Amino acid sequence: MRTSILRAVLVLLACTFSLSTLWAQSPEKISYQAVIRNSNEALITNALIGMKISILKGAANGAAVYVETQTPLSNANGLVSIEIGTGSTTGNFSDIDWTNGPFYIKTETDPTGGTAYNITGVSQLLSVPFALHSKTAQNVAVSVSATGDTLYIGSEKWVIVPGISVANAYTGTTVTDADGNVYPTVTIGTQEWMAENLRTTKYKNGTSIPLVTSASAWNALSTPGFCWYNNDQPTYGETYGALYNWFAVETWNLCPTGWHVPTDAEWTTLTDYLGGEPIAGQKLKEAGSAHWNESGYPGTNESGFNGRGAGMRTHLSASFGEMKVYAVWWSATPYDPTESYLRNIWYGDTDIERMSRDNRYGMSIRCLKN
Repeated sequence: MRTSILRAVLVLLACTFSLSTLWAQSPEKISYQAVIRNSNEALITNALIGMKISILKGAANGAAVYVETQTPLSNANGLVSIEIGTGSTTGNFSDIDWTNGPFYIKTETDPTGGTAYNITGVSQLLSVPFALHSKTAQNVAVSVSATGDTLYIGSEKWVIVPGISVANAYTGTTVTDADGNVYPTVTIGTQEWMAENLRTTKYKNGTSIPLVTSASAWNALSTPGFCWYNNDQPTYGETYGALYNWFAVETWNLCPTGWHVPTDAEWTTLTDYLGGEPIAGQKLKEAGSAHWNESGYPGTNESGFNGRGAGMRTHLSASFGEMKVYAVWWSATPYDPTESYLRNIWYGDTDIERMSRDNRYGMSIRCLKN
């Protein structure tokens, strides 16, 4: 009888390959997550897990063209997160000829953290070979369909793999606010999020949200208000969204019908799913330097969340700052009578920070589906 059970939540949680051009090099790694349970279905939490990963060619029992071992730490939810292509290896990941498949991924697990691997699973890699093949292609022609490989052109050029949570290309769904702005959505774990910051000027019932440009008026607010960064909607509105104080959040009317501003606990669900606060920020952060300082720690955006450094508006001087340095999103949960919880990503690190700030701050909003 097996001593424990490996349950792969997603064999490939995200395999997003950012290309500065269509023929640029892809990152030599694949992100993988799994949940570890024992034979009694109890999660194995906060423990080192021994893992052996093999890429097999031709069949589920084919020859291994690449093997690596890792010992990730499971989080409080029993989730382990690794990047295949970065462990102690036999073979060279970058030498795999993805054009000559099919390929399979074999995972072997020792829940005690050693090398007595007693849990085995094999799954076919259906889409990854195409994405990795693109690193060597001189020209890539992509057929766009509901089930085929999709080319997504945004601030960067991406090769999107079907079944991966990457902006609109994954779900093909959108949501529209009271102004008529259309937002792509992304499914991350059990949650469906907007893949862009909110930029509505109206509550979902069509009532206008007060636009407050004056610094003194902003500082004096104890009621809902919003603004655009530097009071410049044409430059910043479409790309970064609007900035709202928390008094607008607590109306529970900001997001479109069927959506809401996430609670502190719902933000925690997201970050735990992505491996915990120390690494989730990098997975939420948009890749490249179009909307982040170049000198920072680059994001992978493997979640498809498309987090951008939208900056903020302070509550005392009501000044604008931190564009391309911070991404800060309100939660719907108060910390005390004058502050509320938020989540913060900094350009220079991989983490996402849980903290609280004065309710008069102007912060970004991401909406979560009910």
